[in-house]
Amino acid sequence: MLSIRRAEPRDVPEILALIRELAEYERAPAEVTAREADLLRDGFSAEPRFFVEMAEWDGAVAGFAFWFFNYSTWQGRRGLYAPSPSTRRSGRARSGSGSPCG
Repeated sequence: MLSIRRAEPRDVPEILALIRELAEYERAPAEVTAREADLLRDGFSAEPRFFVEMAEWDGAVAGFAFWFFNYSTWQGRRGLYAPSPSTRRSGRARSGSGSPCG
């Protein structure tokens, strides 16, 4: 069964693994320079720079959605940027999709 929850600091190793899996899918694994310490600092501090929602299937991490706020100078307002969510290869197999979005 699918469940969605807000990521916690304990999820950082899985988040980084998912980022690396996505980079591998995009044929750019060498482009990932983020470290666990970077994600902990920037995502789980008193003023987080980003947020992550974890997707779990039967209790196992199946994917994530990474998002953060931005600001439009043209519109004079805050916005939300959410790149496409990503699922593990096993999640794509369940969905019948070949894309990292499942």
